[in-house]
Amino acid sequence: MKRLLKTCGVRIGRVVSIFSLALLLIAPAAAGPYQDLDAQLSGAKTDDEKIKILDQSQIANDDQFKEIVNKTKDDPAAVEEAEEYVSLKAMAEAAGDQPDQSARIRQIKSSAVYRDEGKKESANWLQGAINRMKNLFRQKPRTDSTGNGPDLSANWGAIGLFLIQFVWFLLGAAVLAFIVYAIRFVTFGRLKHRRAKAMLEDDEPERTLDEWLVLADSLERDGRCREAVRALYLACLLKFDEQNIARFVRSQTNWEHLARIDNSPRRPPNLDFRTPTQAFDRIWYGYKVRGSADVDDFRAWYGQVATALRREAA
Repeated sequence: MKRLLKTCGVRIGRVVSIFSLALLLIAPAAAGPYQDLDAQLSGAKTDDEKIKILDQSQIANDDQFKEIVNKTKDDPAAVEEAEEYVSLKAMAEAAGDQPDQSARIRQIKSSAVYRDEGKKESANWLQGAINRMKNLFRQKPRTDSTGNGPDLSANWGAIGLFLIQFVWFLLGAAVLAFIVYAIRFVTFGRLKHRRAKAMLEDDEPERTLDEWLVLADSLERDGRCREAVRALYLACLLKFDEQNIARFVRSQTNWEHLARIDNSPRRPPNLDFRTPTQAFDRIWYGYKVRGSADVDDFRAWYGQVATALRREAA
């Protein structure tokens, strides 16, 4: 935005300068050679026609004009410069070509505002930047002040660019490593949490349904009511497995077993195993044990499960 405002300001200033020049030079006078030439150039349609008109002009004693005309022969882009020069000289002729007016013309043309520096600043800066980056790798090694070896400071531009790219690479690798670590940490945490709630530990021996019932009686006699409740709950799960309601998986939690039991088409419709599961969750994982009363409740639930499944099988 600042560049645009500056460019607009410069061009407005140039218009004001040219307008001032026109006011300075406007005065009635007879047409001169520059005025005639200016009229011919205005009527020409192509640059080739303008170059031909300039080359055939009969204006003498103007070395600057001759220099501009010769430039147009090698550089067609100089036609615009020649037209501008002829136009200014034509206005000077109209004003009588007084010395002070000629000096004023030179002063206005040499002004930075008239030259429109803003146009130069709005050049293709992006292309220039790209070219400078390319030149970083094209620089030839220079010798140092002693002349005995390469001047390492000459290649600091390329080295700096390489270091920036290397730092970005390290940063990207670090972010990728962090993402991988985070995913593995979350996955491992879930697996660890699931194992903590598995019905049987990895090193715990396999037991039959009757062995779990006998173990429950033994644990209750020893005052280990919490472990006795777990044994009776596992006996219930094995009973469901025995009747092909839901397979017992030692690594799964009580709620995973309940979900498969409830979704089984072979489950007796009036059998509710959610209440025992909730009680087991409170006693085993929540350590809220009342004592032998909890064991009695689970013996009763095991009896209900066995009876319902036996009726369903019959």
